[in-house]
Amino acid sequence: MPSKFEQPTLLVWGELDQIFPLELGHRLKRHIGDSAELVVIKNAGHAVNLEKPKEFIMHLKLFLL
Repeated sequence: MPSKFEQPTLLVWGELDQIFPLELGHRLKRHIGDSAELVVIKNAGHAVNLEKPKEFIMHLKLFLL
């Protein structure tokens, strides 16, 4: 089944997220398809942007450029 999402999509996931476990990130990426990029931030939980802000911003900038 082709993806319903054609727009490039960045998924940033904390490796240790206990609210939405990492497996859900992988499932979401598979659901979205080839237009999605999943970035897993090591040693981070659910609040990736607060726990690892420099790494989060780096991936966001790379995606937007």
